Amino acid sequence: FRIWDASEGRLKVASIEGGTVINFTPNELFGDFQSPLIFANTVQETQPIQLRKGWSWVSFNVAGNLFGDLNALTQNLSLQTSDIILSNRPARFDSYEINPNNPAASGWNGTISSNGGLNTYQMYKLRLAESQTLYTTGARVDPEAWEFELEQNWNWLPYILNARVPVNEAMARLDARAGDLIKSQSSFAIYDGSNGWIGTLTHMSSGEGYMLRVTQAQTFSYPSYFGNKANVEQPLEKATPLGEKFAAYPFNMNVIAELPEGYDSIRFYTQDGLLVGQGNVQYIKGKQIVFATIFGETAEPLKIAIGCEDDYRVVSTQLEFIPDGVLGTLDEPLKIDELEWIGQTFTAYPNPVIDFIRVNFDSKVATKAELIVYNLQMQRVYSSRFDVVEGKNTIRIPMSENTQGSYILHLNVGDRTFSKVVIKK
Repeated sequence: FRIWDASEGRLKVASIEGGTVINFTPNELFGDFQSPLIFANTVQETQPIQLRKGWSWVSFNVAGNLFGDLNALTQNLSLQTSDIILSNRPARFDSYEINPNNPAASGWNGTISSNGGLNTYQMYKLRLAESQTLYTTGARVDPEAWEFELEQNWNWLPYILNARVPVNEAMARLDARAGDLIKSQSSFAIYDGSNGWIGTLTHMSSGEGYMLRVTQAQTFSYPSYFGNKANVEQPLEKATPLGEKFAAYPFNMNVIAELPEGYDSIRFYTQDGLLVGQGNVQYIKGKQIVFATIFGETAEPLKIAIGCEDDYRVVSTQLEFIPDGVLGTLDEPLKIDELEWIGQTFTAYPNPVIDFIRVNFDSKVATKAELIVYNLQMQRVYSSRFDVVEGKNTIRIPMSENTQGSYILHLNVGDRTFSKVVIKK
């Protein structure tokens, strides 16, 4: 039996006359007016989690009684071979396999099961062949006793509150710095020192998992006063809207872009024409800013189209999908425009690079430009301002002192921004 406690926004396990079940008996009456059977709350609660077809990012606000046995926890789900569960820090993996010859032997196998199963201190990514709902029952997580060690850069952040809370309030205890970023599967927000968290992610919701990128390692906890927040979510809140075609991708990246006047939205396409991301304009600091989430599996070049209503046109600004990449900031958004005076001749080679990389492009006009190289934390590692000549232009960038890894190269010419990913060996 379950009782919805509206005063706390909790779905609680109920007992009846001290027990938890009643056996169904045809035509039987239990209790009467003088001696009714009494339902009572217990300390056990049930959390429903909606799982998408494809990928879902999930976390738990109850310590499930069956967390140590994935097969028992998911026994009421319709699972298929190659359904998977991933965790991070430590990186672990379980996959489900159906045994057609011995169905009783079907089940989860992997390093999550062999290391104690699930817990409330991790966010998990699940890929399922069918959309369905997982119910887990256990004791509620106490926000006052829960802490999470954040490392510099990306963290898989579980959300242990039962309330749907504005991001600025949920993250109140975070020592956030300008440029820190939090994202769900479908939206994100970036921290601005003057205005707090800004973007398409406005609230955090129970059952969902998040990724948080911070510039400073620290111990994080959620405000404890949300632990008993009343008038919050319904027993089964729908997951953040995410199209099935986007849920099929394991990764996303985030782009903060500035659109020219007359355009109110942006779309991102693969070279084959598949829509993999989109966003609408917000007016921030006097600019037409778009917070766009793009979905993908591996690094690949993308086409960009900007438009108003249903009228879109492809622009020559170049972009490459980077799993968990972040492109642009509030102060320096990726500039998108419709100008055609610079040809699509922007190249950077050799790539991968060891010592120097040469940037080449053609320009139809003489102007000024800036070349910036960022690491994946969007920290500048190189910048140079120079005069652009009409015709061919070549710039030589030293890379020998940079550590191995991926870097993002921005070429800002006039109002046009080109970007490429380069790899340092």
